[in-house]
Amino acid sequence: MLAFLLFLIGFFPLVWVYGRAGVSLAARLSAAAPRADWALTAWVGLAMLSTLANLLALLMPLSAAALLITLVIALTAALALRCTLWLGLPALRLPRGWGWLAAGLALAALAAVLENATHTPANFDSGLYHAQTIRWFETYRIVPGLGNLHSRLAFNSSWLVLSALFSLAFTGLQSFHLIPGALFALVVLDGARGALRLLRGELSMANWLRLLLLPLAFYILGAEISSPGTDMPGILIAWSLAALWLERPARGEERLTALLLALTAVYLVTIKLSLGVFLLLVPLAWLRGGRGLRLAGQIILGGALVALPWMAHSVILSGYLVYPLAAVDLFNVDWKIPIAKVREEVNVIRAWARFPDMDRTQALEMPLERWLKLWFLEHTVNQRLILLAAASSPLLSGAAALWTRLRRHWAYSAAAAAQLYAVTLLSGLYWLYNAPDLRFGYGILLLLITLPLAWGLWLAGAAWRAPADWLARAAVLAVGVYLLSFLARSFQADSLAQRWLLPMPYPSLPSEPCDLDGRTIFCPAEISYTQCWYGPFPCVPSARSDVYLRGSDFADGFSAYPRGE
Repeated sequence: MLAFLLFLIGFFPLVWVYGRAGVSLAARLSAAAPRADWALTAWVGLAMLSTLANLLALLMPLSAAALLITLVIALTAALALRCTLWLGLPALRLPRGWGWLAAGLALAALAAVLENATHTPANFDSGLYHAQTIRWFETYRIVPGLGNLHSRLAFNSSWLVLSALFSLAFTGLQSFHLIPGALFALVVLDGARGALRLLRGELSMANWLRLLLLPLAFYILGAEISSPGTDMPGILIAWSLAALWLERPARGEERLTALLLALTAVYLVTIKLSLGVFLLLVPLAWLRGGRGLRLAGQIILGGALVALPWMAHSVILSGYLVYPLAAVDLFNVDWKIPIAKVREEVNVIRAWARFPDMDRTQALEMPLERWLKLWFLEHTVNQRLILLAAASSPLLSGAAALWTRLRRHWAYSAAAAAQLYAVTLLSGLYWLYNAPDLRFGYGILLLLITLPLAWGLWLAGAAWRAPADWLARAAVLAVGVYLLSFLARSFQADSLAQRWLLPMPYPSLPSEPCDLDGRTIFCPAEISYTQCWYGPFPCVPSARSDVYLRGSDFADGFSAYPRGE
């Protein structure tokens, strides 16, 4: 726990410096004052850090030297921005009146993050490939054709690259997995900010959304706080982006805010490709920012700076610009994953997400109405309720829009909510068709449910102010009670003596030597159920006979027969 607290003390200022550097650069391009919401500044900071990590990984392992370069750049930026470095950072003031309720909520949430961030990672996919991906980035610069060794290693995510940069494995203590907890803490502070504003009478749609999503974040992602998975950061940043989208920027900051929102949407997709529909926010941000060729050029340039290093990773890992989209097939490199394997990977994921235990061909060829009904019935009662609530959300959003029109209360927030809901609904339909496993779709489904609810609460606050104020206080209190109960349920007293200083390491499961093109690698033992975790290395679920080394060392990469055919 102490290590996590020390990590936050160093990581938060670093994110802020990079975020302020990004905001200042965007402000110069937009001819605006370099001022932005602190949460948006944090996401811009993460985007810049991830972009730098992607660039460094092209040149070197993400070890001590890479981290030192990151710190030197941060120090240089801090000196250059010394006069405006802390611009936009909220002042820390003792809360008054009902504000203490928000402070208590924040403390309960941060305590839950501290507790869970030090647990043993439990995400299955982290054992399958996340931890091994991080170790590859720690050990070598990006390896050509790594996806041939194991297809999941080509699932290019900026989040895993960032996790490798800050794993601190070079200390010899362990490869730390503290970045997810740091992200969760940032989202907790954003949620507490929404609670405090509600208690002060700012009953906006964005503040209601922040409060509603805070307990849901712990409900569906609490067990993920200690795991370097890619689902959690995608969901949390998408939710925070949704709240920021609903807020109107101050006069004169429209262009800058539009540019930063567009960059955050692009960064979101580099974390989790399945959130690609959120790229529709990019042209919408351009429309909101006043349009114009200059703003369009700024958005394209900024988006390219974030996306191109990520795409370069994809080309080197797999031979494709965006893996596993086989349709985007532009390169003919010798390490390219055979296109038949890419298509097979997509079909495996789609079939597994529908019916994990069914024959793949049967799952994919089943008519839509049949598999949809069978898929729905296979979920638990609670999961069905979530699915039904999400399916009925178009009616709720339509009712909220109609109420807004009838009350002549249509405003910036209502238009923004309509845009955001349309994008979220399209993202939900994309999820349902391509990979309808609830673990992949919880973030979208819950946003579909909470967005019209926040819309309705905003309208109720405008119509009946006094009852809405008391409702806000009751809601903040209820969320605080839930967070305390979550903390109590997730507390692991038996491992506290091991966790008070350092977090629990990755699990260690039995493995066996296996042969790959005459070289010894490792494969999980049968009881490990395909999970390698962090060690041994390199480790894959099974060694493929059609894969060969491109050179004498693993750093030279891997190719497969038939070569790219």
